[in-house]
Amino acid sequence: MVQTLWISVLRVWHTLIFRCTDSDGFSDSTGCGIESALAREHLVAFRSAPDVLLWITEWGVWPSGERMHIFERFRLSYGVDSPLIKHPGHLLTQDEFETTWSLAIFAILFLWDCYVLASNKQVVLFYSHDEFGNITEKKVA
Repeated sequence: MVQTLWISVLRVWHTLIFRCTDSDGFSDSTGCGIESALAREHLVAFRSAPDVLLWITEWGVWPSGERMHIFERFRLSYGVDSPLIKHPGHLLTQDEFETTWSLAIFAILFLWDCYVLASNKQVVLFYSHDEFGNITEKKVA
């Protein structure tokens, strides 16, 4: 089964724009919640895989929409100090679902091309910088 996932340009821009409500802070009716929830829903299909490869294949297409410093600091917290161009793949175990989810959120929010591949070959997920994605699952009868 192949399912195409669309993330609308309007929704993405809406989530990135904060509206000031008062002097105490900001109000945003969706925040990054939509993208985060979508990523979690898509990644649930990977829960049964012993290992998952999250492979970022393209970035920098929309440089004004990415903040590499945040991503580099995130990777550094896991001991990865090499640049993304040198090590674009992230091999994660079944127990590292939260990390897989976080990396997928970076790809979605920064509009990067990203593949998520299950080691059991049951599911493949792709997010594009053009704001769409594909998930392909092999259904076991």
